[in-house]
Amino acid sequence: MAQTWQPWAFRDGDHDVESLVGWAVLARDGEVGTVDDASLDAGEGAIVVGSGPVFFGHMTLLPAGTVERIDPQHRRVHVALTREQIESAPRRTGGGRFDDADYRAQVAAYYGG
Repeated sequence: MAQTWQPWAFRDGDHDVESLVGWAVLARDGEVGTVDDASLDAGEGAIVVGSGPVFFGHMTLLPAGTVERIDPQHRRVHVALTREQIESAPRRTGGGRFDDADYRAQVAAYYGG
């Protein structure tokens, strides 16, 4: 039986996500920024990527389920996305919060959740 994708849960179990802040985030086709914030709250696991000039300084919410692997030796988080997918992801509007339920639903739907 195929396991359904859980957007807000890491694929390989829990992580000490607070230690990921400042680590590089790599999409399948290159680096996209660094981890600015991370959450492992029950059913709400995610990382917030601060991306520099490539995406004009945007902050992007990536559900924990998009993380393919974490490389502690090189302080990198690899995600199962392309840079274009991340760049085109739903953006917060009007100073909205990353924990806003409607925004998180949009993000989950965008990534296939």
